[in-house]
Amino acid sequence: MRKVTLIIDGDDYVALPKADYLRLVGDAGEETLDALEFTLASLGHDLRVAREYAGLTQAELAKKLKKAQTTVSQSEAGKIRVGEAYVAKLLRVCGLPENWRAPGGGVPKRASVTSSGRNGRRGRS
Repeated sequence: MRKVTLIIDGDDYVALPKADYLRLVGDAGEETLDALEFTLASLGHDLRVAREYAGLTQAELAKKLKKAQTTVSQSEAGKIRVGEAYVAKLLRVCGLPENWRAPGGGVPKRASVTSSGRNGRRGRS
């Protein structure tokens, strides 16, 4: 079995071929998460919490970021990809450090993450 170990922010992650993963977990019938959708939903959750921490509405944040309100809304919903520059500026505007993460991390329970892949539109930062 081939595998790669990744260290991100001090946490170890293992990447392995999908066939090996499926063989290890078997067909348990449980829903799997698309990595991109999970990442977008998780980041979107953090962006929303940061905005709420600053006491801003989506429209107010959009104005400060010089972006459309729909960009803020869609980034919080995990519907579009946003770049590092967008996230850094949002955190700065919200008065938070660059390495800030929402307490608890991960995807909120009400997030809608499904196993069906999608080709998300690439947002511009």
